[in-house]
Amino acid sequence: MLRSILRGRDLEKWKLNNGLIVDSAAECFGLTKSKWEKVVSKNEIITSKRTINLFLFYESFPETIPVSSPPNFEDFYLSMEVDDNVSGWKSFGKLIGLSQTSVIRMLHENVMSREIECYVNALQRLKKKGYEPLEVIKYLSAESDRLIEHGLFKGWRIEEWKTKNNLIMLSAANMLGSQKSKLEKLISSDEPIKQKKLIQLFLIYEKYPETMPIRPKPDFAQFYQNVGFSLTEEPTANWKAFGKLLGASVTTVLRMLKNQGVSRDIECYVQGLISLKIDGHTTRGIIEAISKESDKMVLEGAKIKEFGS
Repeated sequence: MLRSILRGRDLEKWKLNNGLIVDSAAECFGLTKSKWEKVVSKNEIITSKRTINLFLFYESFPETIPVSSPPNFEDFYLSMEVDDNVSGWKSFGKLIGLSQTSVIRMLHENVMSREIECYVNALQRLKKKGYEPLEVIKYLSAESDRLIEHGLFKGWRIEEWKTKNNLIMLSAANMLGSQKSKLEKLISSDEPIKQKKLIQLFLIYEKYPETMPIRPKPDFAQFYQNVGFSLTEEPTANWKAFGKLLGASVTTVLRMLKNQGVSRDIECYVQGLISLKIDGHTTRGIIEAISKESDKMVLEGAKIKEFGS
C-alpha cells in the first residue's frame, strides 16, 4: 500500500491485470459501467473512500475479487468432444445461440460476449459437480427455443428471480451479461423476450442455482459484532467509528444493522472480508489498516484536485 493517490488509469490497469471486461470490473466496485468508463477515460483522481478501500483490499487479497476471469473457450469446447470442424461449429453454435463465425472467433481469439462468458463459467461450475455440460446445454437450448417460439418468457420472470435471490438490479444485470438499463427495460416491458443467450443463462441459474456467481448477502449486524463493535454499549460512538472505517454515514450504518440494504460497494467489501474466513480481531486489523491508508489517499487526492500537483 504505497500509493499516494488513486486514479482512473489504476482502475484500468487493475481490470487488465485480472482479465476482466468493463462490466465485471465495475461490478466489483459497485459502479455503473458508464461511471467506470468516465473515471477511466478522464483518468480522474478518485476521492471516494469506499472505492479506494475496495481497491486496496483487492490488491492485498485478490482471491476475494467477486467475479470469475474469462474462461478458455477452446479448452471448454474441446473438453466436450464436439467435432472441431465446420459441422461441429455449426451445431454447437445453434445450441448456444451463436453463428458459426462467432464460434470460430471464440475458438481462435477467446473473444466472447458477456452472456456467453457467464454461461460457460456456469457450465464449468456444473461440470465440477459431476454434470455433463453438453447434455445440460442441449436441454437448455431446447427449452429456450420453446419459450421463444411461444412467446412465454417475459420480464416478470427475471424480476421474480431477482427478488427471490435478494439481488440488486446491477448484480442481476451483471450475472445475466446485460446492462442495468437494458435489463430494467426488459423487466418493465410486457413484450416476450427473444434473446436466446440471455434466456438460457437465466434458465441455468434457475434450474441449477449453485452455478450463480454470487456470495450470500452478508449479515451486517453479525459482521459488526464480529469485528468488535457493540450493539448496546455507546451505540452512537460505535456507529460513527464503524462508519468511518467503511466510509459510511451513521444513517447508512443503521440501515446495515437492520439489514435493510446498502450500496453495492460496501456490500462487496463486507462480503470480501467475510470470505477470508478469518477471526474478527484479524479482520478488524485489516479494515483499520486499509482505512488509514485510504484516508491518506482521499486527502492527498482532494488536495491535488483543489490546488493541482
